[in-house]
Amino acid sequence: MPNIFQRIKNFFSLNTDNFPAIKDTVELVSTPLGSNSKKQSISDDELQFPSLTMPLEPHFGVEWLPVLRNYAIFNADVSLAVDNICNLSNTSFEVSFPTKTTKETEKINTIIATLSKKLRIKSVVNALLRQLAINGCLSAEIVPNNRLTEVEQVAIVNPFTVRFFSKDGKRIPHQKNIRATNGYQLLSENTYSYIPLTTDNDSPYGVPPFLAALESLGVEKNLRKNFQKIAEKFGLFGFLEVLMSQPPRKPGETDEAYWARCETYIEKVKPQAEKSISSGFVIGFKDSHEFRLTGGNTDAKNAQDMMMLNDLTKMSGLKQDPNLLGRQQSRAETFGRVLLSIFSAKITSYQDIVADFLEKLFALHLRLQGIDSGNIEVSFKTPTLIDQKLENEAEGVRIDNLIKLLEKGAITEQEFKDRA
Repeated sequence: MPNIFQRIKNFFSLNTDNFPAIKDTVELVSTPLGSNSKKQSISDDELQFPSLTMPLEPHFGVEWLPVLRNYAIFNADVSLAVDNICNLSNTSFEVSFPTKTTKETEKINTIIATLSKKLRIKSVVNALLRQLAINGCLSAEIVPNNRLTEVEQVAIVNPFTVRFFSKDGKRIPHQKNIRATNGYQLLSENTYSYIPLTTDNDSPYGVPPFLAALESLGVEKNLRKNFQKIAEKFGLFGFLEVLMSQPPRKPGETDEAYWARCETYIEKVKPQAEKSISSGFVIGFKDSHEFRLTGGNTDAKNAQDMMMLNDLTKMSGLKQDPNLLGRQQSRAETFGRVLLSIFSAKITSYQDIVADFLEKLFALHLRLQGIDSGNIEVSFKTPTLIDQKLENEAEGVRIDNLIKLLEKGAITEQEFKDRA
């Protein structure tokens, strides 16, 4: 019996051969205006394939990644779900250097601000968040300039082309490249990052968060096609039934000739009735023509129930509350806060992954300029899902409790600093 993914694939009659070819090169996110810098060609030595085993394959079908990308563009709910994650996660962020003096920090912040402006860092962050939401992983490369004096751009690497190899207990990422021996090119750990949102067992690959919604999305597509056919058949108001008196029979006319003349008469009147109904009214003779509209009161409750049931399973697969996807469902205030707290925690996990990449980006840029950055910490502001006033009040209570513990001698001053 075919598994769920095979059944969805059969449902869509999906043929991955029809998908656009995935380029072996990375997709550039931010190219500085007026820059002629390009990523240098890879030498034959760099393309030599190390003595590794066959690549580790993901536990899910990677052919679904292009499908999810298409849904994120063309399906209203999936597109909104992705936008919710990107819009709520892409808050402002702060960069701090715990081991640096105030003067050193000011100098470094100026350099980072210049880099952020050049890379259009908000767009880069948005692209990384979108990639996380659709593919379940961050896959990006930092590209230095040709002189290796600064970071030139950030490139999004399509996860569809990335495979891990196991060597000496490590999982090493490679990218498909037809020029490389055995078809895979080693990705440098100094510039490339692959950070999964969640993984399955010991697999290094990130699991796409919307993968569980695919079956419901397929059912929805089929339901909408059926509704479209019904709408075309019944129209908005139903059938217009036009009854006319039969034309009088001619003397000596046979049955065959008479009925043929009746059919010709109906076919002649039919376009006139269609033209009249499209204009909003019809004209006929009393006791000779009868007009009746039927079928408009067809009960659509069953269809509505089916759509609602499928919507619930789809939104569960998208891991978002119906209210966040435009469905107006009343919620108790307390329950609403719980839902927002859960979603806020999910948003924070997206922000943490992007923050890890930005720390690597800024550290490499400073290192290329001969600056020892020390520890870099990037922290995003909390998304605006939570009532800021309530959050501040809760934080105040927490600090007050720590002060009381310190006064009673229950914790040391160092413990107070660490926990505060």
